Amino acid sequence: MTGKSFDLPQGDKEWITAYGHYSDGSKEDINRYVSYSSSDRNVAYVIDEIDSNVHGRNPSTATINVDWQGVHAEVAVNVTASTIEIQEGCSSSQTDIIDDSNPLELTIDEEQCINAWLVHKDGTKERVTTTVFWKSQDQSIASMDLLQRNSKVTGVAAGSTTVSATLDGVTGKAPVVVSEP
Repeated sequence: MTGKSFDLPQGDKEWITAYGHYSDGSKEDINRYVSYSSSDRNVAYVIDEIDSNVHGRNPSTATINVDWQGVHAEVAVNVTASTIEIQEGCSSSQTDIIDDSNPLELTIDEEQCINAWLVHKDGTKERVTTTVFWKSQDQSIASMDLLQRNSKVTGVAAGSTTVSATLDGVTGKAPVVVSEP
């Protein structure tokens, strides 16, 4: 087994595979046999040994340890900072960002889809709407689906609140203003 290092955006995941390199020059995928562990699970961790996805949790560096039959390898993971933007609409294309200068405005009983985008250090964006944990700061003003089946916000009563989207330690927030119809 040999190791390498790689950068991983916070909130993202990367599949790693362990290969055994034998004295006869052959190479074999041994992923299902190895044991993975992290030097710091608050920075990066492996979900399970079967799918071996490394998740980036917080910006810093961690070592993923790979062990099999007395052989040890290490993979350094540099987790880079990310943010989450919340945008209007249900489509998979980018739309207006919901922020303090552009709050989501609803009337009572009005429903609006929103999307979450993970923004990486290099500026690239990845739609993560279905993998984030959605939450309304005040469900009595604007509610979110408690079963997390969709990203719809519904106006319940006049007032202001905030909705948030969280993924592996990264949280984006969006202001919501609900008014009478």
